Amino acid sequence: MFAATNRHKFLIALFFAALSTHSMAGDNVKLALKGHIKTKCGISDIENEIDLSKVNTKTVNFGFYCNSPFDISVSSVNGGLKNGRYIARYSVALNIPKVGLSLTGDSEKIKNNKSVKVIDKIPFKSNGEITITLIDKPIMAGVYKEILQINLYPKLIF
Repeated sequence: MFAATNRHKFLIALFFAALSTHSMAGDNVKLALKGHIKTKCGISDIENEIDLSKVNTKTVNFGFYCNSPFDISVSSVNGGLKNGRYIARYSVALNIPKVGLSLTGDSEKIKNNKSVKVIDKIPFKSNGEITITLIDKPIMAGVYKEILQINLYPKLIF
């Protein structure tokens, strides 16, 4: 009925050879997977103004979140509570127990502070506290002002 010619036999053999080569040769597929999560580091739920008019010491609690290791620095803009030329010094203690951070300093000594503390732990959600204690009692009438800066520098992990 059907007489296979040499050409047909060759095509059939070639077809089966192609099938068997494809089924015998395993392919390896490598997929490169990647993702990116932005660094986030910050202090939240903190009083922006600490009034030391009637107390010598004030402790303020705060929330803390950081999804990477970070560096931190604390600095005083004026070197103390300033009223004109008069400056009342204070001490500061910053604690974030989850990462083992405990920084202390005198406002005069941390004025324009450029030194940083390196924290290699990743705290994610945490809590901390800052305590301000007057060293010099303000004696002159008037308004005393100071800015205490806490700078966070998140670091990327490679």
